[in-house]
Amino acid sequence: MQHPSGSIGKLYILAHSVKKGLSPRIGDALLSPKEKLAKANRLAWAAKEFAAAWRDIGPLTHGQVAISLGVSVGMAASEMLRLIEPYASRLGERKLGDDAVFASERMLLDKAFQRIDLVADAVAEGAEDWARTKAPLDKPNHQNADRLWFIRVVTESFVYHFASPMREEVAALTHIWFGDSKLTANTLSEIASVKEVEAVRWPPRLSQKRPPSK
Repeated sequence: MQHPSGSIGKLYILAHSVKKGLSPRIGDALLSPKEKLAKANRLAWAAKEFAAAWRDIGPLTHGQVAISLGVSVGMAASEMLRLIEPYASRLGERKLGDDAVFASERMLLDKAFQRIDLVADAVAEGAEDWARTKAPLDKPNHQNADRLWFIRVVTESFVYHFASPMREEVAALTHIWFGDSKLTANTLSEIASVKEVEAVRWPPRLSQKRPPSK
């Protein structure tokens, strides 16, 4: 398939795909399916507990609990504003006592923090969604895990850009960097099927081409 970017574009995609495949594994690629499920379940449980506890103390608008939470939330709000533009620049440039705009932004953020239980609900929902996704590797600590990761990352990139897994090319690239000459196109189709390589797609592709089935 002729890529619309031409030869230079193909070389760029090749280099980018190899670089990505050789980069250290991160995130899900370091977790086995069992570890991934355990972490997702723990995160979902903790977020639900947090949301429930926050709502439980919501009616307590007076007393020491409200003061303690208010101070902590206010400090967190200030730290968040230091990380978000344009608030960070505005905070750094403002004259003390002469920035009503910043004060109103701080109040809005304080108000938002009062319903942080809704954020916790979203975290719990996201964690449950994450638990249902497939782990990129079944055995992330296996001696050949990095090789398999490389194969799947490069294959995914080729499927996306060229609408083909390009098995022969992936086998040749794998041999160059990992020195394994026994890999064949048939072997790659078994360990890096088009469906399996979807698990290494990060970030998700905004638009998908329909890939071949082999």
